[in-house]
Order: sequence, then C-alpha cells, then structure tokens
Amino acid sequence: RTLLAAPAAALALLRGGEPARADAGDPLPPPVLKDVKRAAPQIQLGADWLQFELKPALKAEDLERARGCLGSATRGAHISPVDTNMIFPMEQLLSVNIDSDEDGWTTAVRNIASKFDEISTLLSDGDWKGARTNLDAVTESANKLMVDINARGDQVYFVPMTADYSQKRFDIYLAKKKADIQEKNVKGSLAMR
Repeated sequence: RTLLAAPAAALALLRGGEPARADAGDPLPPPVLKDVKRAAPQIQLGADWLQFELKPALKAEDLERARGCLGSATRGAHISPVDTNMIFPMEQLLSVNIDSDEDGWTTAVRNIASKFDEISTLLSDGDWKGARTNLDAVTESANKLMVDINARGDQVYFVPMTADYSQKRFDIYLAKKKADIQEKNVKGSLAMR
C-alpha cells in the first residue's frame, strides 16, 4: 500500500535500489544524480530555447515566430522544444527524486508547465505583456530547480538563466544550432542519392 502511495519509491525499489531520499540541502542521492547527469544537457537546451528563441519573439511581439517557438501545429511543430528539452526531462527527475515535493521541485515543474501552456492562450488574446510575465515565471521556476541541483549535486550541471546568460551560453547555443542544421542538410542530401 505504501508503494502505491509513493510511485517514485516503488520505481526505485523495482530498479533494485533504495528509494532516493535526501533532506533539503543534503547532497542528492546517487540515483537522482545519475538521472541529472543524463538530463542536464537536454534541460540546458530547453533553457537556451527559452532565452534565445521564445524571449526575443515575445519581446518583438512576433506572433508567427512565437507560435513556432511554442510548438504551434500551424507552424508544423506539434510539440515545443521547451516541452521535449525542459519540461519532460524535469518531470522524469521528479519521478526519481521521491523528495521532489519537499525539495520544491514538483511545484517548480508544475509552474513551468502551466505558465508555458498559458503563454499560447495569452498570445491568442493578444496579451504580449502577460505572455512575457509568464515567461519570467517559467524562467524563475526553472532557475529554482537548476540552482538547487547545482548546490546539491557533485558538480555544476546548469547555467541558470540570469542577466549574463547570453554571455555564457549564446555562442554555445549558436554553434549547436549550426551543427544541427548542417547535420540535417547532410542527411537530406544523403537521402536524395
């Protein structure tokens, strides 16, 4: 019955390990660190997308670009890179950390997901200011999780989205974006042979 009430604990026990427990501020348990190491690069890409794609689109009040960033079906994207690169991996971290409620992770991830979803509605209503406010809330919640993991992890896994984020991450993001485009072009030309 206890395992039914705590699915993350059940999952940890089924994996053959002890449940991943830690008190607030304690170092993260090894099972959580293992998943953090796997998910961190992907989550950082989601943060990059927020800062270098969505934020400028909202600032410029460019509806087409903003909808593309949000995963609009009208732009050919049914799911946003923020969902695939940030929200989904963070939700997976919630499942391995049975103390995610106590650590504030659950609240942060739920806030990220709900505020991100609300941005589409706000854009449909033409509320650019509200959309930017929601983006700030998404950023704040993501930073809460990133900073907590950095403080409790065995190394620094994330660059939080602070005022100097562009200086720290833009060149890395741009290089990755160019490499991805080049890879798609190579695959496309190979497929045409």
